[in-house]
Amino acid sequence: PNYQGHGLARQACESIRPILKSQGIEKLSITCSPENLASQRTLEKLGAKCLGTVKLPNNLTRLRYLWIL
Repeated sequence: PNYQGHGLARQACESIRPILKSQGIEKLSITCSPENLASQRTLEKLGAKCLGTVKLPNNLTRLRYLWIL
């Protein structure tokens, strides 16, 4: 909790963007819990687009985002 709300997750994602691009990775598919509003906001701040929901093998429903690097 002491580190929540400081943009650290966004900063971490932004810091790996050039590394991913240098390896030829142009986009990432990312999932998060529909209840995790903080992760959703982080993904949206990165410019990731929500593509809807996906069912995982263990029958969990997750939101699926596409992050174009």
